[in-house]
Amino acid sequence: MTSVPRTLLDYASTAKTYKLERAIDQASRLDLLDPAAVNLITEEVRGHRGSKPLRQAMVIYHETGFTRSGGEKRMLAALANAGVPRPLVNNFIEGYELDFYWEHERFAVELDSWEHHRSRSSFEADPERQEKLAMVGIELIRITGTRLKREPETVARRIGGHLERRRQPLAA
Repeated sequence: MTSVPRTLLDYASTAKTYKLERAIDQASRLDLLDPAAVNLITEEVRGHRGSKPLRQAMVIYHETGFTRSGGEKRMLAALANAGVPRPLVNNFIEGYELDFYWEHERFAVELDSWEHHRSRSSFEADPERQEKLAMVGIELIRITGTRLKREPETVARRIGGHLERRRQPLAA
């Protein structure tokens, strides 16, 4: 049986970059990704065709996480166009995977689509998650995919406003 790091290394030698990123993301979501083991194997077999692409993909993964949807890519583009600092993407914070998270400001944005949030379990879990995050000082707002498509500049500006507010010291 082949280890996950070895499988990723072999896959990296032939896969397109976005497919390799998806494979790394999937391994992470399944709790099968050991970044240290992946980095070790890329160092051990530097001559392997997959070493360099896998190392590059892991650097990007560590910096931001990967996007999994067109909506997430659209959000990142809108934020960049508005000059809003890039958030962490699809990272686990306080035990929850958050679509977008600004660590210093302790601020998160969830991008909601009808497709992924129409179930009863999601209807029940989303508010509970938001409440638990608030209890540890993380503010979470929800943006629908439709709203992002219709008014990306407004969405990005408002997120920038939230971040600015979170940077301000509390009034005494």
